Amino acid sequence: MNAPLAQSDYKRALRTEDRYARLTVNVPDVPFWLGEGDALVYRRTTRGKQQFTLVDAGIGVRQPAFDQAPRDGTEQGEPQAL
Repeated sequence: MNAPLAQSDYKRALRTEDRYARLTVNVPDVPFWLGEGDALVYRRTTRGKQQFTLVDAGIGVRQPAFDQAPRDGTEQGEPQAL
């Protein structure tokens, strides 16, 4: 039988994601579907930030979920076919 968990065990578990999240890049999060349609949105890690992507599976297009361009005037890319 395992020993009961202590408060310190829970605190350590909560810090685990923060510790390892910086070591991963381009890891998609769990997608969520938008209503009853063919579109979904997912988040993935990039270097120092997160990127949200909208996928329309019905027409086979993937594009940024919203305007994520930095405020320095950088342009967003065009939608990509799947």
